[in-house]
Amino acid sequence: MKIRAVLTSYNSKRDRFGNCYWAFCWTSTATGRKAAGQVSGGESNIRDIIRAMGLESAQVAYNNVEMGIRDFDRFAKGLPYAGCTADELALFVRAELKLAKIAAK
Repeated sequence: MKIRAVLTSYNSKRDRFGNCYWAFCWTSTATGRKAAGQVSGGESNIRDIIRAMGLESAQVAYNNVEMGIRDFDRFAKGLPYAGCTADELALFVRAELKLAKIAAK
């Protein structure tokens, strides 16, 4: 199968209260366009974007990057809030990439 997108999730290390913060970047391999945002939720919410976009796991290259808390805060400072559920995140990606729908081929 052809790789249709690259999905990278970013998370902070846990703070002293056990909280971990998340962001993601979706890159279309066809156009090179990117959609990045902050997420309330965790890695499973981010990985579910693949299904919500109508793609299979084999069609998306997935990476996870763990960062120190301060590094993550600097990285995510300018990112918009994208949502929580997979459907909200997929809508955010489509809006950012100006796509009506990505069709799996």
